Amino acid sequence: MHTSLFDTYFANSLFSPIDKIYVIADSQPKEFKRKQRLEELDNLENARKKLEKTYDTYQNHR
Repeated sequence: MHTSLFDTYFANSLFSPIDKIYVIADSQPKEFKRKQRLEELDNLENARKKLEKTYDTYQNHR
């Protein structure tokens, strides 16, 4: 029986090909993107509030 170089490499190596395949629903990437956008909006809102607070403090000390 003939063994290919590919088979020999993977049989004698610490590296092995990926043996798991994950199947996800079409809606999962959309939901992930939506959650990322909501997190980004939350971060922007928090940054805006922090800037406003800093500006107000600056204005009160002038």
